[in-house]
Amino acid sequence: MVTGGDDLSGLTEKLVNAATSLDDSAQADLAITVETDTLLVGLANWRFQATRDPNGRASFAAAVERTAAAIRAVERVGFPASIGNPIDPVKAALAAYDSSFQSYSSNALKSDELYWKDIVPLIDGMQRGLSTLETSLRRESDGAKAETFENIAGIMLGQEMVSVLALLLGVVIAYFVGRSIVNPVSALTGAMRELAAGNFQVALPGLGARTRWAKWLALSRHSRLEPPRRRVFKPNASMRDKTVPPPNGGRSRRRPRR
Repeated sequence: MVTGGDDLSGLTEKLVNAATSLDDSAQADLAITVETDTLLVGLANWRFQATRDPNGRASFAAAVERTAAAIRAVERVGFPASIGNPIDPVKAALAAYDSSFQSYSSNALKSDELYWKDIVPLIDGMQRGLSTLETSLRRESDGAKAETFENIAGIMLGQEMVSVLALLLGVVIAYFVGRSIVNPVSALTGAMRELAAGNFQVALPGLGARTRWAKWLALSRHSRLEPPRRRVFKPNASMRDKTVPPPNGGRSRRRPRR
């Protein structure tokens, strides 16, 4: 920031008070001119800080030169010794204010140049890179999302097909199971109706199968209860002609007595 503005304003006000305390109106007018030019110097400073216009330095230098010329005009008239010399402090304060402005304005313009020529292009490049990366990520995300939805749709279609097949299989099984139950019952009902009508020649369905099962069970039970038959060995003619020598040469073995 530019410093010394308050000091310059205070010293200029003292100069105006000293000049107006004299009976010389010309001296008072010259002091008021110095005060006006000092305010214009401050205005040039604030305009430059607000706009950062490089031409503002020239405007500030012109305002300082006008103020210095007004101070020199007051200095040529001079002040009596009883009042002192209020001009030199104003000149010193104006020089310090000018030096502070020159340093601030130079650094401000350099920082602006660094920002607009170096940092802004770098930020712009980073933003373009981020925009490209964002576009790529969005494209990949959309592709993954579409693939996920396709997989979900395929799974749902498979589930629907399995459900339809299960329904058809259930209908087929129910149809054949129903036929295996309904047909014999219908046949038996029809036979019973024939019997009730007096037709005793009708055969009841299922009796043949039951009779076969009964015969098989009776045969199985009979084969378990009947003892096995012993076979009698009958020698044939060829075997009768052959003589078999008795064991031990025809001598009988007697057990010794104890």
